[in-house]
Amino acid sequence: MFPYNIFLHLLDTLETVVIEGTMRLDPDCLPPSIICPFLLPSTIKELHLSKVSFDGYSVEGMISPAGRLERLSIENVDGGDLGIPSILFDGDYQIFRESVGLTSFRRPYMLNVSSPSLRYLKLDLAYDVFGSVVERFGVPELTDDGFALLHQLFSMEFGAAYFASVLEEGEVFPLQTRTSLLEELDICVGSQYFDHLGYMWQPLAACLTKLTLRIPRGNTGGMGNPITLAGLNVLNTLIICCSYQIVRHVVSVMSTWASPCRSMPGSVFELWLHLESGSPFLHLHCVSSLFLRRRMLASESNSMRTFRGSFIFGLRGLAGNPIDDIDYAITSGIVQDMRDNSAIGLSSAECVRLCSSVMSYAELP
Repeated sequence: MFPYNIFLHLLDTLETVVIEGTMRLDPDCLPPSIICPFLLPSTIKELHLSKVSFDGYSVEGMISPAGRLERLSIENVDGGDLGIPSILFDGDYQIFRESVGLTSFRRPYMLNVSSPSLRYLKLDLAYDVFGSVVERFGVPELTDDGFALLHQLFSMEFGAAYFASVLEEGEVFPLQTRTSLLEELDICVGSQYFDHLGYMWQPLAACLTKLTLRIPRGNTGGMGNPITLAGLNVLNTLIICCSYQIVRHVVSVMSTWASPCRSMPGSVFELWLHLESGSPFLHLHCVSSLFLRRRMLASESNSMRTFRGSFIFGLRGLAGNPIDDIDYAITSGIVQDMRDNSAIGLSSAECVRLCSSVMSYAELP
């Protein structure tokens, strides 16, 4: 056990841990595995996991029950959910509880539960541990790794039911990955998850103030239903990142932002378009000031609340493909029209262009 728990035994004041596979993402390369019984010290406040595999282990399992984890990032991972058997036969129930520490070192913390400490979560389920786009073109099995992790992190009906099947009266689990007081969520999922996001918002309704949506281009499964933000009652900042080819479809999400904060001057809406090649000629393919204005004005989908906060329209290019002046000029003109429109009354509006040094958007932070 000791080699797996070097952090626990030798670095007992550690606060930040980054576990990241260093090999390039390739189907022929096996990712590093986090092996049970790896356990981090209770001092950990920030944990970043990228390009790693959980071989029958879980994210919750590697965090001390005595900890106060505040920030968690999960990207390009294989598994990570608590693999609870769908059917527990006589004897299996106790064996499973013992195997994950529910009858031993975790039990005191499950009975005398502290309030959730997690405030920030970044979750990227668009790519698998090899860097390939995750696709699911049939009806998803909720025990699949990505779906199970999503349902367990946000205590949706399926995830909560699975936990309840292995808990006894008065016990609470999970402990460190509870999201019921989450303030900021940065999420990237394919279309096969869109139907599930609405169920995520329910436990976050009274706490989530900042949401970043990274929406990949293309259909990766599911029924293609649009994302809605209905139910996020205190959302103050919305950031949407997408490829310019799908911006008209994606910006419609903004019109469903219905929290009272939407109409306050302190609210923020950022729209970041990824440009993967030369000039896309925004005036032909993308948005107009009229299109954006309609999404910001009051409508039934946003409880008749006009957006009156700060608007940032950003263009982001990759290495070797900087943003052309013509595209920046077109975007600046759109922003100027939005700024001058009295029907909206934005508190501010800004156009930004950036060029990243990375070669693909899967590498962006």
